[in-house]
Amino acid sequence: MAGRDPSSRWGWILPWLVAAGSLGAGCATAGTAPDARDGIGVPDDGDGGTPDAVEETAEDAVVEAGDVEGEETGEGGCPPDRTDCGGTCVDTTSDPASCGGCGVACSAPWEHTEPVCVGSYCVVRCLPGWVDLDGDPGCETACPGGGPESCNGVDDDCDGTTDNGFPCAAGTSVGCTTSCLTHGTGTCTADCAPPAETACVPPAEACNGEDDDCDGTTDEELPCSPGETMPCTTPCGSGGTGACTSLCEIPSGSACNPPAEACNGVDDDCDGAVDEDFSCIAGTTVGCSTSCGSAGSGRCTASCGLPSGAACTPPVEACNGRDDDCNGLTDEGLPCVPGAVLPCVTTCGTAGTGLCSALCELPSAASCTPPAESCNARDDDCDGAPDDGFPCVQGATTACSTSCGGAGTGACSATCGLPTGAACPPPAETCNALDDDCDGATDDGFGCIRGATVACTTSCGGTASGTCSATCTVPSGASCPPPAETCNALDDDCDGSTDEGLAGCATCPRNCTGRDCGDDGCGGVCGTCTAPASCDAGGHCVAPSCPIQGCTTGSESRDRCSGARVIGRSTARGAAGYTISDDTCYASNRSDTSCWDAGADHHYRIFLRTGDRIDVHIDVGWSCPGYSSSWWYSSFKIYRSAGCTDTTCATRVVCEESIPDSFDYGYTAPSDGWYILVVDGYTAFDDEGDYDLRVRLTCVTAGCEC
Repeated sequence: MAGRDPSSRWGWILPWLVAAGSLGAGCATAGTAPDARDGIGVPDDGDGGTPDAVEETAEDAVVEAGDVEGEETGEGGCPPDRTDCGGTCVDTTSDPASCGGCGVACSAPWEHTEPVCVGSYCVVRCLPGWVDLDGDPGCETACPGGGPESCNGVDDDCDGTTDNGFPCAAGTSVGCTTSCLTHGTGTCTADCAPPAETACVPPAEACNGEDDDCDGTTDEELPCSPGETMPCTTPCGSGGTGACTSLCEIPSGSACNPPAEACNGVDDDCDGAVDEDFSCIAGTTVGCSTSCGSAGSGRCTASCGLPSGAACTPPVEACNGRDDDCNGLTDEGLPCVPGAVLPCVTTCGTAGTGLCSALCELPSAASCTPPAESCNARDDDCDGAPDDGFPCVQGATTACSTSCGGAGTGACSATCGLPTGAACPPPAETCNALDDDCDGATDDGFGCIRGATVACTTSCGGTASGTCSATCTVPSGASCPPPAETCNALDDDCDGSTDEGLAGCATCPRNCTGRDCGDDGCGGVCGTCTAPASCDAGGHCVAPSCPIQGCTTGSESRDRCSGARVIGRSTARGAAGYTISDDTCYASNRSDTSCWDAGADHHYRIFLRTGDRIDVHIDVGWSCPGYSSSWWYSSFKIYRSAGCTDTTCATRVVCEESIPDSFDYGYTAPSDGWYILVVDGYTAFDDEGDYDLRVRLTCVTAGCEC
């Protein structure tokens, strides 16, 4: 701290200034002290003199400063409580010339004051005989006293203490001896004498084995007397006993001894267990032995005894070969008796058999032995295949041999036998030189029999013979080789000349004036018509009664006849025909009721010319969700419209009932017009479900599809 600016030191200590007389003889009016508010005093201790802390510190500082000031530094340096200031050991905590550091000198800037160093800080005190009474900095008033001290409540000798030299200061509260010789308090008399025993107020009673308050009793109004056995509360809350403490307090904690355990549902002895010395806790549910020897339950008695007899409730009957519920019966009310053979449901839902378990439980699906497979369209033996071991699955569509030896499809019989005869409906006729549909005719519905020799029209309009094509169409053009020239006034061999090379052949006059087709009168024809037009009696090519319609498939709703979906002739004429997979689960009931109108239905329509044939195949699948049966039965209807553009169901021409699985039907149109096909239900229940529909068109003449 040596070398610091002394002026900066005042910034820290100006609030601590000492009134005059604090370090020597001074003067103060009785009951007052220098005012700390003016910045030159410090709070006093209420006795009208110098503050004790400052007075003691200042006195020590003067002594210490005198002791060390001027001492020379020895070989070992200054003592631990001194600082070497230029070769002199100085106490910087009390030396006003080096206060807090070497050379930091204290000063007294106000009137009648002097500096003092206390605890390394500079303070200012009033000079002896001066006091500060106006609250401003400085000690402006001389002490008016100076005589000897007397008992008058005044500091007569200006030493800062009132009535010093007397036993006490008149009017102040002082200690005194009571009538029962205890230490009390009272008011110092006007003669500066302690109060008499009768004027000495005794203290409150204390826990000390004495009569403190002079009322003739000892330690009264206290909880107890030391060492006295008292009731108390144990750490676990029970009522125990213990010795009154030396402070007259009821014993607590471990000092309160718990009682013995009692049957009361409480932990009396504080060992963490309730009623542990008894059979059970009163009122709790405990295990007990019933009247039939089974393990029951009941309420612990009020005396902590186990329930017995009727108070011990038997358990429910268990699967153990014993009478658990004390009703005289064994294992009653349980599903089965262990080891018994029982009917059960297998993992695939069939009716099997199994053994009752050791827990009296019915056999589970996993432990249920499935039956042998039977013919019922179901997987009885749970191997994943229905009706395995039989030729086919009951009711399923299967391949079979038709009555004419062809490959057909039919419904597997009720005995799982392959369909035969009429039960194996033939397929639609195809162009293959065979009688597919078993009607006795080969490739009927096509232009000719595949590979057969047929009459054809040559490139020059004559009649010749050719081979029916692989698509069962009559050969034409280069595929119809012309015959040799004959004498008929025609160009038979299509070389541009008539009756050439025939000697003596007279020319026949042809009659083709105003004729486009038909006989020319000379064994030939005037021309041929382009299908579907035909030659009338007058030799003119005329169109059929209705123009071709419905060439492409539509997207109509299939609701009602008027909303029937169009089956395009071009699509139906193909090898696969028109096919669709759908269901009637959300369809409406729009068909008539005269032909098994059992529920929702779908309508389709196709335009046919006279002689056109359609072959229809229907496969019936699962019934709609929520129905009781897995399968459903359908019916099939065909309606004919009233004209070329009419789309109403004018006349029903086909009504087929009860289609359990699959169905095939062939129909030939008697006239031009629209024909409506309806897929409907058959029975009054389970009459809706999914289906596959295939319609194939066979035209009367080649190229008639559109």
